[in-house]
Amino acid sequence: MTISNRVAFIGNSLPRRCGIATFTTDLQQAIAAARPDLETVIVAMTDHGHVYDYPSTVGFQINDSDL
Repeated sequence: MTISNRVAFIGNSLPRRCGIATFTTDLQQAIAAARPDLETVIVAMTDHGHVYDYPSTVGFQINDSDL
């Protein structure tokens, strides 16, 4: 059995302005600070018609209209 040291957070992410984006970003930063041995990444949900300049902690984007 292989143990993975990667965690993905799926949700909105800053700079999108909403409470869930703030929560997801804060959670990723707290886990990354507490567990530097883990690789953390955010999979950001992007709302239709908007473009965001995400930080490097966002590894992937999913357009909400694609779901």
